[in-house]
Amino acid sequence: MNIFLLSTYIISTNFKITYDNVNQLERKFILVSLIAGVTIFLQYYFNKYLGIVTLGTQSRMGEFRQGFSGLFYDYSIMSIYMVGTAGLLIFKLFNKKIVFNKILHTALILLFVYLSALTSARSGLAGLFLSLAIFLLWKRNFKILLFGSIVGIPSLYYVLEYISESRGTTIDNDSGRFKNLANSLDYVYENPFFGSGGLGYHDLTNNMLPHNFILDFLTDFGIILFVFYVFLIFFIIKNGLKYHSELGFLFILYLFGAMFHASFINTHYIVFPKFIILALKKQYK
Repeated sequence: MNIFLLSTYIISTNFKITYDNVNQLERKFILVSLIAGVTIFLQYYFNKYLGIVTLGTQSRMGEFRQGFSGLFYDYSIMSIYMVGTAGLLIFKLFNKKIVFNKILHTALILLFVYLSALTSARSGLAGLFLSLAIFLLWKRNFKILLFGSIVGIPSLYYVLEYISESRGTTIDNDSGRFKNLANSLDYVYENPFFGSGGLGYHDLTNNMLPHNFILDFLTDFGIILFVFYVFLIFFIIKNGLKYHSELGFLFILYLFGAMFHASFINTHYIVFPKFIILALKKQYK
């Protein structure tokens, strides 16, 4: 069963929330993110300076590349989690909704971006950069978009260079994603309407998952259910922008992250913005 679809159904039929609860949930979400980030920090520096490789989940890929995911099972998913929390704080900052105080708020943004870089994954930073660009276009804040592009693109390049050093690979290394995408596209071409019929693309073919949430769904369920899937995603985004724009853009950030990672849209923490958006919508029925 697709967790994203199942959880959407459960939330839509059983939950209701008020705006008074949202700030409390956001604070707890940020605190839990910080705790998760501390595990990355400890894991990375224990490995770097003490040679301890048994702390948390680490993935060694090839001779040099090392991924750090703390208590999560995957370092790319952890990177998206970290920048997702940074993104939420950035969106709130632009909307003049400071969670703690301005200095701490800004410091947390920088910390979460740094913790994402420590994972050695690029997926989170890509999601953050793309969602911020769309957010500024939506706000029609073209001056900050231009300034952010001038400053942000070189900064992003520097961060990616830092990540590439810890990975032992170049920035443009695709980690086999293009091959996975090509294989999955061939499979969708051969099985366009129902994909694997829900039996699992990987289980039937032994191919790696596509590392793209759109192709993940197409290979598993085909085009017919995909139309409903797209409608559901746009429904959540539309209501997110209407009832709580920061969480709407957090959901968009997660979707961009899901463009670069296998089955990401089924991860547990994407339920957080979706939960509040759909539950808030029920207040207006």
